[in-house]
Amino acid sequence: MEDRIARSGIPYTFVRTLGEVVDAPGKGELAIGPRSAKAAGGQLSRNEVAQLCVQATLASPPKRGRIVVVTGGGKAGQSVAEQLSQIPEV
Repeated sequence: MEDRIARSGIPYTFVRTLGEVVDAPGKGELAIGPRSAKAAGGQLSRNEVAQLCVQATLASPPKRGRIVVVTGGGKAGQSVAEQLSQIPEV
């Protein structure tokens, strides 16, 4: 499915989670990296992952193609928007 979307020419961001997505409150410590990111998974708040997806969708200007990997245990302080802006297009 990802290949079809990538070939379609429409802007997209694929979000891949490493770790367990749970219903617990978030701690604001998501670690967001490029698709090659390899990090310990940890637990991810379902709410924070959803917020990440919304922010990635509303990014301006939209990315032609981007794959992000999100894990728990990131550093508090850097916003999701800041982290997303550092992910290159594919």
